[in-house]
Amino acid sequence: MHKYGTPLIAASIKGDAGVVRQLLATSEVEIDRKDTKHGRTALGWASANGHDAVVRLLLDTTKVDVNSTDNDGWSPLHWALQNKHDKVFRLLME
Repeated sequence: MHKYGTPLIAASIKGDAGVVRQLLATSEVEIDRKDTKHGRTALGWASANGHDAVVRLLLDTTKVDVNSTDNDGWSPLHWALQNKHDKVFRLLME
């Protein structure tokens, strides 16, 4: 298993929109898979880190669970608000 759970989660943590785009183009990607340490999805990580381009790519799939919560009960929206990522917050509210 990948250090961060999945390659999609790793790319989302780093904000690598190019890799995220490539991974989403495959039919095998598990978009709502959670990492084993925090129970956070790729969208959760991208939101927490303020990677708006990655958040947009994930949202554009229309397959992502925007209300998924991590081990602490926090959703991507909670993370964006807590970390003052206004652009991500607005994307999630659309």
